Amino acid sequence: PTVLPVTATIAPIAVALSSEVQIKDWIKDLRIGTVSRVIDGDTIELVSGEKIRYLEVSTPEMSPLECYAQEATQKNSELVLGKTIYIQPPTEGNKTSYNRTLAYVFTDEYFVFLELVKNGYAIVESYASPNEFYDLLKQAENDARLNNRGLWGKCN
Repeated sequence: PTVLPVTATIAPIAVALSSEVQIKDWIKDLRIGTVSRVIDGDTIELVSGEKIRYLEVSTPEMSPLECYAQEATQKNSELVLGKTIYIQPPTEGNKTSYNRTLAYVFTDEYFVFLELVKNGYAIVESYASPNEFYDLLKQAENDARLNNRGLWGKCN
C-alpha cells in the first residue's frame, strides 16, 4: 500500500498522517481525471478540458512573473502532469471560480497540496470557511516558513 510521505519534522502532521492513514483511504470514491496541462503552480487542465484551481493553496503567479512562480509550476508538473488524479470538491463553500472547479487533488502517491505547501512552493489561503484539510496544510506551511524552504527562503 502507498503511504503518504511525511516529513518527520512536522510532528502534528506526522501524528495526523501516521502509517494508518493512506492515500488509498482518501481517494476512495473520488472523481478521477487525467491532467493534460499544468497552467501554473495551482491550476491544471484535464484531458476533458475542465480546469481545476487548487483549493486553499496559492502559488506565485506566472504572469506577471513572481518570485518562485517557475519553480512552483515545475513542481506541480512533476506531481501531476500526465497522471491520473483524484478530485475532491470542498465540503462547503464555493465549488467554482472563474470557470474553474475548486477542489483538492490527490495522485496515487501524494496529497498534491501538502507536497507543494510543505516544500515551500505554495502558501495556504482560505477565501471562505476552511475545509477539512486547512489545519493540516497550515501546519505544513508554518514548518516550511520556519525552515526557510522554497519561497520562504528565496522571496521577500
